[in-house]
Amino acid sequence: MKRNAKRRVLGKDASLEPFFVAKQEAADEDDGYVLTYTHDEGSGESRFVVMDAKSPTLDVMATVKLLQRVPYGFHGLFLSEKDLQKQKN
Repeated sequence: MKRNAKRRVLGKDASLEPFFVAKQEAADEDDGYVLTYTHDEGSGESRFVVMDAKSPTLDVMATVKLLQRVPYGFHGLFLSEKDLQKQKN
C-alpha cells in the first residue's frame, strides 16, 4: 500500500528531508515514525520532529528544540542495532 501524506510541520518552518523509521515489531509497512528537522529562519530555532506514520495527517508525536541549527541538505539515516551488527559481519 502506498500512501501520500502532506503536512505543514510547524508553521513557517523549513523542513529537511523526512525519513521513515519502522517500529521494531512493525505489523504493517507504515507502522513507524516519520522523522524530520525543521528550521525557522525568523527566530533561528531548529527542532527535531517525530510524526506518526500511520496517521493520514502525520500527527506530531514529539518535538525537540535543538541547541543549534541543522544545515539544509542534511540527510538522515536510521539503522537499528540489528542492522549495525550486520555491518560488522
